[in-house]
Amino acid sequence: MVKYPHPSTFDKELTDDKLTYISKLMFQSFDKTFKVTRDIDDDNYTFGTMFFKRTHNCFIREFNDEQCPFDIKVLNRTNKFIFQIGQTPCRFFEEKDYFHPTKKGAFVSTIQPQPSLFNEEIGIPVFSNFYLMYSLDEDEIPLVTVVFVSYDANKNIVSFWEYNSSSFVPAIYSDDLYTPDGNNNKRSRKLSSKHRKENGSNEI
Repeated sequence: MVKYPHPSTFDKELTDDKLTYISKLMFQSFDKTFKVTRDIDDDNYTFGTMFFKRTHNCFIREFNDEQCPFDIKVLNRTNKFIFQIGQTPCRFFEEKDYFHPTKKGAFVSTIQPQPSLFNEEIGIPVFSNFYLMYSLDEDEIPLVTVVFVSYDANKNIVSFWEYNSSSFVPAIYSDDLYTPDGNNNKRSRKLSSKHRKENGSNEI
């Protein structure tokens, strides 16, 4: 894997402490959302929409709280949600592949448009996103990672930071992954086959 510069290379305010703080909030939202979207009628959409809105509301509450340990500004409170650390506007998404993100907002510039932006700003961060990425192991237990990635105007990665589930133990127990069927036998609650196929090929 290519070793990219730390985000603080471009903005000294993007410290490990701040990035970890954001990541832990995303992990907590994931933990709560994953536990309640394991029903047979749940799929990627029910999980994704609930995770996004929980995280959105959590960020607004945390960042506006006087007890927030860091100065993080909310620039846009809508579902476009943009917040700023130091001089860097950021967005967040649940994604499968940070090299080729599928969310439309991943490459919507959060920087005030400039005439030279897409002509000269090569190698300089233009898009900065937090991505929550997860897959399921053979026991249906989630393996979760949050990455913070910045891209230049050509959508090339210019900085990278990662926080993975080895640093965070979600409050998910094995019994949460099963529900009894009509014969009182335990039946695995699995997401859609599409979800499992995507996660099976997601290596980061």
